[in-house]
Amino acid sequence: MKLGKALVVVALLALGAGAAFAQSIDLTGDPAGLTCQGTFPVGGATPMFIVARLGGQAAAGITGAEFWVSGLPAGWLTIVTPNPASSVALGNPFATLPPLRANIAFPGCMPPDANGLVPLYTITVIAMSPATDTFLSVLVANPPSNVAYTTPIFTLCDAPEYTAVPAFGGQFIINPVARHCTVGVEDTTWGQVKSLFGN
Repeated sequence: MKLGKALVVVALLALGAGAAFAQSIDLTGDPAGLTCQGTFPVGGATPMFIVARLGGQAAAGITGAEFWVSGLPAGWLTIVTPNPASSVALGNPFATLPPLRANIAFPGCMPPDANGLVPLYTITVIAMSPATDTFLSVLVANPPSNVAYTTPIFTLCDAPEYTAVPAFGGQFIINPVARHCTVGVEDTTWGQVKSLFGN
């Protein structure tokens, strides 16, 4: 097993992934979380959404999230609007200067909607230059607010503890040409995750 793959497996085990965490933070082109790619014309204002896709430990709801989004083309502009139900929204999901982190918190438990989602942010993206097959990726904050975090995280509805649990980070493709994405909406088993590291 290659060193990089081994480190990912160790990180998953350190986060208590006896059965891989099913929850994720996703970038999507629609509020229902059904698209993971989109067209961004130069000079146009295009909506995008950051959503919490709940499952696993976070299936009942969350009180917050911490993450960062990498890959936005240089010079592109974003107008970031946190979910109006949030009580705190710190940082910027698309930050380019440290800390590379967005934290959002809610005053109470936010259960999933009919699509299994909790909206986190609505984004207006203004493309200032051409870009094709460009990936945006949801990553762990840099630096994270807790050095133990190695993935994006959710906080659970278990006040006063507000337990932090790991979440997968989704991807979004800007102006796809040769690549296409698939939205994962089913729970991932630990066996499926292990199979990714078979080479």
